[in-house]
Amino acid sequence: PCLILAFYYLSKHAYFWGGVFLAGACLIKFLPVLLIPFFLLFVVRKNAKSLRQFLLGFGGITASVSIFSWGIDIFPVASRIITALTQDPYFAAAPNIPWIWTMLFSPLHIPLSDDLLLYLTEGNTTPILAFMYRVFKLIFLGYYGWVLYRYARTKDTASSVRALLVASVYVYLGYFFIATGVHENHLMI
Repeated sequence: PCLILAFYYLSKHAYFWGGVFLAGACLIKFLPVLLIPFFLLFVVRKNAKSLRQFLLGFGGITASVSIFSWGIDIFPVASRIITALTQDPYFAAAPNIPWIWTMLFSPLHIPLSDDLLLYLTEGNTTPILAFMYRVFKLIFLGYYGWVLYRYARTKDTASSVRALLVASVYVYLGYFFIATGVHENHLMI
């Protein structure tokens, strides 16, 4: 609901509330963090006042949550980005490309069951799986960069909420089908 409200308030030119609800979405779930550069590009193209309002809403909520969490996680959004880029999940729990790869190249002595999931999440893997998970990460990062580039390059439509929504759907679908460690619950808006 927070992400939908962020899109709604941006369409109504209420940039402060758009930032508040995007921050809420990022603090609840990881996936909206991927959309921050798209939202920033959208708001930057409006004017300096809209950018200040958006950053005030986004930063205010993020800082408030950090303060009220007793400093356990000072920068929750930044830490989620770092975690996503550095963690190395060994099992994709959604039927996507890395999941198929896992099933094809899983250790032969473990049957395809919950035991395989436990085996892989404990850090056991084969060299081919470890290598391919890094390749899938790079493919997703390249895809993400391409979508961001295309969105930034289209000056006429990039200022519309529709173009922002379409780019967001491309990022979500790319994440779901290409990224490693994705769970089927991640296919949501």
